[in-house]
Amino acid sequence: MQDRIQHVLICYGGKSGYYHGAKYQILRNFQWYKHHDICVVTDQPHLFENYPVKVIPLTYEDMRRWSLEGQNHFGIKINGLLEATQSADSGVCKSILLDTDMFWTANPENVAWRVQKSSIIFYEDEGQIFGSRNKSIQLYENALRDKEVDYALGKYSLTSESRMWRSSLIGIHHEQQLLKDAFDLFQTLSPLVPAHTIEQFSLGEIARIKGLQIREAKKYLNDWSSIGRKNYATPVLNEFFSTYGETDFSKHLSKVEEIKINRPARIFLQQKLSRILSNRN
Repeated sequence: MQDRIQHVLICYGGKSGYYHGAKYQILRNFQWYKHHDICVVTDQPHLFENYPVKVIPLTYEDMRRWSLEGQNHFGIKINGLLEATQSADSGVCKSILLDTDMFWTANPENVAWRVQKSSIIFYEDEGQIFGSRNKSIQLYENALRDKEVDYALGKYSLTSESRMWRSSLIGIHHEQQLLKDAFDLFQTLSPLVPAHTIEQFSLGEIARIKGLQIREAKKYLNDWSSIGRKNYATPVLNEFFSTYGETDFSKHLSKVEEIKINRPARIFLQQKLSRILSNRN
C-alpha cells in the first residue's frame, strides 16, 4: 500500500504575508496536495475556514513556551511540526513541511518517495560547520568547539561531520521520533550560540546522531524569500485576497492563475536602483 503523506504549513505572527503565502502554496500546488492530507498550524484558524485542510490552533501559551519565552521563535516550527505529526491520521506516515514563502516547481512526489524510515529531507546542504566561510555558521564553531553539553540523548559536541541544513523544507518519517530530541537540543544550544539558525542546526544534528541519511530537495522548489521578491509578492497576494475574500476556497482555486509573484524585470531594476541610491545616502 502506498504511504500516505501529510503536507504541513506553519504560519503565525500576525503579518498577512505568512497566511497568504500558506494559502497561495495550497492553491498553486492543489493538483498534488489534494491527493494527500494538508495540515495548517496557525494562530489564525479563521483565515483557513472553507479550505480543505486540517487546522491545528496555535495558542499564545504554545508560542510563548515553544519560543523559549520569546527568545527564539523558530522553536515554534519544531513543535508545530511535532503537533502535526502526532495528530495525523493513523495511516499517515510521512510529513513534508514547507515554509510559507516556498512553492513546488516539480511534482512533490519526487521528494516524498525519498522520505524513508532511514532518511530525512532538508531543503539545502549549507556546508560543514568546521572551517566554514559563512559568518553565521562560524558562530557555531566559535561557541561550541571543544565543548560538551548535556541534553536529552546524553552528551552533545560538534564533530567533523556536523553540517548546516537549511530547513525551508523538512521531510520526515513519523517513526523517526526525532522532533522532541531536536527541540531539547534547540533549548540547550539557544543560550550558547548567538545565531538565528539553531532550529535547523538542531534538526540536522539529531538526524546525524540518529544515523539517518540526509538528502536535499532544492532543485524541486523555488521561493520568494528575498527582501526584493517579498516586497513585490506580498502586495500581490494582499490584493488577491482583498478582491476575493480570505476564505472562499473554490473562488481562490479558480482564480489562482491571476497571481503573478515573479517580479517583472522593470520592478527588479527599480528595486536595485533604489538600493543603490539608498546606500549612497
